[in-house]
Amino acid sequence: MTQMIEMIGSCTSIDKFNNYLTSMTQQQQSTAIKQHFDDNELYSMITGFMKLVPPYDGKDKSLAKPNSVFVDTNRLMAIKKQIESCFLIIEQRNQTSTTNEDAPDPDVGGELNGHAISVGEHGSEPCSLFSLETSKWTTIRDVFNNRDQVSTAVVYARGDVYLFGGDCSKGDKPRYYSRYSLAEKKSYRYDIVGIYGGSNISTCYDGDNLIYLIGGYENINHMTDLPYNGNQLRRVDCFDITLQQFKNVGELDFEVTDVSSHFHNNLIYITGGGQGLFTFNVGTKETSILKKDIPGYYIRSCFDGYDKLYMLDHYDNFLQYSISTQHITNLSKLPLSTRVEKLLYDRYFGILFLGGKGNNYQYSIQENQWTLIKDDDPRNSRNWHGGCIIRD
Repeated sequence: MTQMIEMIGSCTSIDKFNNYLTSMTQQQQSTAIKQHFDDNELYSMITGFMKLVPPYDGKDKSLAKPNSVFVDTNRLMAIKKQIESCFLIIEQRNQTSTTNEDAPDPDVGGELNGHAISVGEHGSEPCSLFSLETSKWTTIRDVFNNRDQVSTAVVYARGDVYLFGGDCSKGDKPRYYSRYSLAEKKSYRYDIVGIYGGSNISTCYDGDNLIYLIGGYENINHMTDLPYNGNQLRRVDCFDITLQQFKNVGELDFEVTDVSSHFHNNLIYITGGGQGLFTFNVGTKETSILKKDIPGYYIRSCFDGYDKLYMLDHYDNFLQYSISTQHITNLSKLPLSTRVEKLLYDRYFGILFLGGKGNNYQYSIQENQWTLIKDDDPRNSRNWHGGCIIRD
């Protein structure tokens, strides 16, 4: 006991005290000498040691009292998604290493990969291809003939450009859909079976095997097969690319036409239709309003495929919506007034606005800046034109 008290008196720090105890314990174990202290002796040792140790001055952080830490997991996951959205993974595929014959070709778009296709408002107008690399336009004819009111019904998927429905009152066939093969440079037309056709349909591709069809006008009387001024639709249908078959998925809580739609993680994000920004869950069939206060019936939008939606509202405000944070940011305004022109996203080019000759713009996400494209657009206006990016 006397030895322990003398040791406490000679120690000037906790580290020295711990070192001495360790040394003494090892010595006792080696000599097989066992020494026991009762409670009173231990209490006296601790009390004497505390008198010798100077009070904590806040400088030695190792002696600070531990604090409880609350982790906001929802915000942490949102930040993680934001960080992930800052990076683009470019997958390098080795065709010779796969044994799956059905694996998609990494460049099924062929020579047209990296182009935007613009589909005219009327069937008599030829379609146009715009190179995102050279800013050159090419006219292609005999593609999607006899069409009208299809500005939101054009979508690219796995080497083909699809168009669904149209306005039958002007000669279109709302019970048909068309497929333009980029490899063959040829257009095909098929029946829409099992669901409504109609016009002003919105389409989006899930990146795998399904194209979703949202809303539109039912502008053919299915009892008489005669055109009529039809009702707006609530429908959410899908088209299986492999089986070439349609089926109903569910219904929205309200009717919409001419909306923009984007698929992401089992949700279809939809803008316009007088409902602002809302979603439809293809699993639960539920409709959810995200941002009701975005003005305008025609809210053109595009999606980066990860987290960000970009929208043009009724007052020409250019907005960014983050899925992870549910926050809207006001971005630099487009330098012209717009309502129904096409807004397209490409992961390499940025955002493309197609307004027609002298009104085509590129938006830089990094610089938050619109730049007028110096191109040779053959169309004075691309009002109500449909379109999509061809990119694999």
